[in-house]
Amino acid sequence: MYVRFIEITSPSNVQFDMAVSWFKTDRSVLALESGATSFEVVKLSENSGMIVIHWPDEKIAKNFLAENSKQLREMMAQNKTRILEGPLLFSSTRDEN
Repeated sequence: MYVRFIEITSPSNVQFDMAVSWFKTDRSVLALESGATSFEVVKLSENSGMIVIHWPDEKIAKNFLAENSKQLREMMAQNKTRILEGPLLFSSTRDEN
């Protein structure tokens, strides 16, 4: 499992809402169709958030980024972004049953 974090800070609340909308309606759908196992957005403040994308492996994650770098660069031109990624070391979840 490979995880990519995209931290995004927009100049305004409206621009942040627009970016979240783009990730929700466009990027998340495309990422899931391209092999991502989950795509989550966490709001950190009125104009910032963190996108968390889980991929089956590094190769699929890197290929997706390479194939979609133009669109990401356009979004990055309007928002402050930082991308961090790496292999998942472990994950713990509670069984609800």
